[in-house]
Amino acid sequence: MCLTTTDRSCSRITFPFENFKTLSNTLPYSALPLPVLDNLRGRKYSPQPPHLSRVLFIPKHNSAATHLPIYEITDAYTRAVRGTALGSNLYKVNLMYMDRPRGDGTDADVRFFVDVNGDKTSINVEERSMTSKEGAITTITLPREQNEHSVLTRSSLDTSYIQAVSNSDPAFRADERTAVDTKFRNYPTLTVKSADNAEIQWKVQPNDDGGLCYHLLEKRSDVAYESTDFQLKAIYHHAGAHLCHPLDYSEGVLLLPGVQDSKNDATIIALVIVLLWHATMSVDIELRVLTASHHHDIAALHHQESRADDTSPQDGTYPWESEGAAGSEPVQRWNESATVLFRVLSTFWSFFLMGANDAAYGAILPSLGSYYDLTFMVVSMVFLSPFAGYITSAVSTDYLHQTIGQRGIAVLGSSCHIIAYVIISSHPPYLVLILAFVLAGFGNGIADSAWNAWIGSLANASELLGFMHACYGVGGVVSPSLVALITNKANLEWFWFYRVMIAFATVEAVMLTWSFWKANGEVYRLTHNVARMSRQAGLMDALFSDSARVSWICAFFLLGYVGVEVSLGGFIVVFMMQVRNGDAFASGMTATGFWLGITVGRVLLGFVTPRIGVKFAVTVRSPDRASAAGGQTPFTDTGQIYIIATMGLELLFWLVPQFYVSATAVALQGFFLGPLFPAIVTVVNKLTPKHLHIAVIGFASALGACGAALIPFNIGILAQIASVMVLQPVVLAVLGGMLVIWTLLPKIDKKKV
Repeated sequence: MCLTTTDRSCSRITFPFENFKTLSNTLPYSALPLPVLDNLRGRKYSPQPPHLSRVLFIPKHNSAATHLPIYEITDAYTRAVRGTALGSNLYKVNLMYMDRPRGDGTDADVRFFVDVNGDKTSINVEERSMTSKEGAITTITLPREQNEHSVLTRSSLDTSYIQAVSNSDPAFRADERTAVDTKFRNYPTLTVKSADNAEIQWKVQPNDDGGLCYHLLEKRSDVAYESTDFQLKAIYHHAGAHLCHPLDYSEGVLLLPGVQDSKNDATIIALVIVLLWHATMSVDIELRVLTASHHHDIAALHHQESRADDTSPQDGTYPWESEGAAGSEPVQRWNESATVLFRVLSTFWSFFLMGANDAAYGAILPSLGSYYDLTFMVVSMVFLSPFAGYITSAVSTDYLHQTIGQRGIAVLGSSCHIIAYVIISSHPPYLVLILAFVLAGFGNGIADSAWNAWIGSLANASELLGFMHACYGVGGVVSPSLVALITNKANLEWFWFYRVMIAFATVEAVMLTWSFWKANGEVYRLTHNVARMSRQAGLMDALFSDSARVSWICAFFLLGYVGVEVSLGGFIVVFMMQVRNGDAFASGMTATGFWLGITVGRVLLGFVTPRIGVKFAVTVRSPDRASAAGGQTPFTDTGQIYIIATMGLELLFWLVPQFYVSATAVALQGFFLGPLFPAIVTVVNKLTPKHLHIAVIGFASALGACGAALIPFNIGILAQIASVMVLQPVVLAVLGGMLVIWTLLPKIDKKKV
């Protein structure tokens, strides 16, 4: 007998295979009961065939797995699926929530063991038996390339050759549609043929049965070659909530005939493992094709970053990749194509909009107080509202990336901005205004983490992050200036500013959607799951894995940093008017000076920081300790340049009660605060695995939004009790906390800065 695969040009590759006639008798596949109506999708699916009454469970695994127990779970499966139709949405949900074996032998028996040899070139399928002397029942080699032959050997039987190719045509029954939907995924098909024309095939028909259900079909040797009279030998169904087989792991149930036959069961298990292997391999092959033919469209998402952390697995490559293949993809440069360049410019504009949004809170604070007749404490709620949006974005940003990709982030984030600004410009009741600020905060949150992670993945990331965050500062400069001109010079109400913001957000929507149109969820999953299939990027991994220390330290640092930034930018206008006795326009220009300082600092110090090292830039080095570190710049207790400079200027701002001195000190504070946010993003990119960047930056940004909410809000409460002069001691205390937090970060090798 031989195993063959068919591509769309109908070419056929054949090779010998042992006789499969010993498999148990089954019913014709075409004689299965009619499918039932699936309520959720309007499709008809087949109920479980009665002759496939035994169920094995293949646990969750990926290419890094070396040992896999196969469990007998017939009773647990029957209780879980409750007779629902195979492939239906209800079946998928029931299967997803089915109790998995715990692995301690109390809830499910282990029927087989699947073991991968040391060099990951073959697997053995062995029946679990205390008395068996046969050893491995089935051995099958694993291909290193998609079209490479595999060798399958069963005890006391002939050696066989196996090959599987993506885009192969499945076998069809007479009542089955023949149009295979492969728009989003290639489905490998394994075909076993014998010299006497018998045929067995693992196939998937996504149009009829969904993309998660593989059927093992057999056509007897006495049936004509062109016949569609197939019999159903086994079914594999993935156990998870997906539209098609996921890219990074496999987990599912294997439905087998009721008559137990260990050797045939082991053969079917070996074939389904190879099938799943090829399903994952097809993703790798597809990615290589995409990289070759559409490099400018996805290469920015697929750069292979050097593995800077000791917590990530050392063996992160596919077993079929040649040695040294991992990490061979060059880091994307910002100017290597028009597409990448326009994406960079689009993210810069998005950050300009976010800066204008955030800086507007402080600029409109006096106008909001008088327009709605509110106290300091109540009007300070505007600082709390974006926090709710950022928290929501933190818990959803990784899921959104996996499902809708960067294109979806571009559309969703800019849409949130437009809708929020339309509501705000209609000057609604104060509660509705707060809810609109929450929506704008959500748009800022998902865009913040997405574009920080993407820019941080490019070559010369420190400089690019400096420019991008400088654009945020430019928005912070423009925003208070516009508010001052609108309210003080044009004598218009504050909400006219948000009518200008509608135009800015519309430009953002057009630029981001157009530039990231091809970066959908499928492309994102392809380019971010291939490098590390053994893990999934997620918030829980970021907070409770080995990289959690960096995640929490960076998050608490941003809590203080963003709190200081928003507090100074938010209350400086009120402070200069009430304490330094400045007029409204000059006080508004002080806020402009602060954001201008942030902008200039991010541009100028953004070039300085990577050349002397992120940590050296914020840390005064002890020469003896630096030399002892063996080329690594350690954190020392002698102080951090940028933060200490900011603290000194804060003391000057506090202790010298003169308008121009205060305005100058605030502008210089912005200059030294400016590079800190890009620096912390660089630290995240260097000290955490690539697949966690989105989750870590999203969580840190959310905690930063917490600081942007809580610190200014508490300043507003204290200002209500005492006066706005509480601004300086609170800011000084938070800067001291930031100084301590930064010293807790691990070392970064200079080569990685």
